[in-house]
Amino acid sequence: MPFGTLVVLSEGLIMVSLCVLLYVTSSHSSSPRTKRLLNSLIIYAVNRCLLTL
Repeated sequence: MPFGTLVVLSEGLIMVSLCVLLYVTSSHSSSPRTKRLLNSLIIYAVNRCLLTL
C-alpha cells in the first residue's frame, strides 16, 4: 500500500472517530452552549481533515 494512501486513510479514520466521539458527547449534554461548542469542534475537525488532504 503506497504511503499516500495510508496517510489519507489514517486522516479519515481520525476525523471520523473524533466526530463520532464529539457527536455522542453533545447528544448527552443538556446545555445549549456545550452543544454549540461541540458542533463547532466537529465542523473544525472536518475542515481540518479536508485541508490536510
